[in-house]
Amino acid sequence: MKRRFMAILLAGGLVLGLCGCGGGSSTAAPAPSSTEQEGASAENNLPDTSAQENATANDLASKAPDAESYSADELVNLWSSGILTKEDIAYKTATGEISYEVYEEFLDLMAGDEEFEASQSEEIPEKISEDGAPSIDIDISKLLATHVVEFEDVDGYTIRETCQLSPIFREDDRETMYALWEALGQDVASFPSEKSLYDKNYLLRDARDSASCNKLEYIIGTYMIENRTDGFPITPDNPRTYSSRLAAQRVSAFDEEHDGTAADFFNWRYVSVVMYSNGAVYYDEEDAGNHEVILGVPKMESDLWGPRTFVIALPNGNTPNRPDGYRYDKIRLQFGCLSSPYSNDDGFELTYFED
Repeated sequence: MKRRFMAILLAGGLVLGLCGCGGGSSTAAPAPSSTEQEGASAENNLPDTSAQENATANDLASKAPDAESYSADELVNLWSSGILTKEDIAYKTATGEISYEVYEEFLDLMAGDEEFEASQSEEIPEKISEDGAPSIDIDISKLLATHVVEFEDVDGYTIRETCQLSPIFREDDRETMYALWEALGQDVASFPSEKSLYDKNYLLRDARDSASCNKLEYIIGTYMIENRTDGFPITPDNPRTYSSRLAAQRVSAFDEEHDGTAADFFNWRYVSVVMYSNGAVYYDEEDAGNHEVILGVPKMESDLWGPRTFVIALPNGNTPNRPDGYRYDKIRLQFGCLSSPYSNDDGFELTYFED
């Protein structure tokens, strides 16, 4: 499979809504000072970006967009001059304006540049149409299963929780996964990189480094919580906080039908959850506060919190004893503020995406 890349947000770049509440946008970073340019040139053995090169870069930016328009050296000048951001260059590669070979050569030239490498990167979707829309049609209703729980809390408030979950996406399903992400109002560039997931969750790193889990699988979802109590609104002066759980039922060591190790991974936070509102919030094993909270602790200051989109990253890999890897479709999940791995409720099962 051809190597592909995508640039993630520069600091302070993209803010995110969900469920149609806003996609993100980014702006080009300001041109670095002459001192910064000289330091980067010395460190990376790159040509100095002088005023003459800035003029050349402006000429380059006006070229017609085709895959032969740019050389790797020209991309270095365009980035150093602030004309194109790292995200711009990766997007042009995805849309075919820059060839993959030139993009890889550009990345090799920029290796070691601290400012450039400070922005995260990961693979880009294989296909992006010319107008930036998903290259495949997505029917959200067919990809998202809805789970609803309603309960009365200790103070008598009637609360309804709604969670939507996609199938489990493997690496080969990225095109559909990204298309669903965009259909939910997000920008593909905001999808969490593998580096950011590993950086935020040491258990995820441990699964990769010591349990042969060298790949990630993903679930996309939405979460919403509502106050449905007549006459008792939730306001900033009367806020309420709830701990919402998405937990796997405990599996007996003698249960051959279900995958107890996958259930333990899920409950003990060998997964990583990223929730989106006005920005990405990583709920790792420390943020959650306990091992059963996987959707965070929403503080309600109105009768509606959300809906918010989230991503769950699941570690997986193949070993001689597990040639098919861990089977997350052989665990049963409990959802809601009152859910528990020890519950005898039927719960629900995950499925793997089938094209």
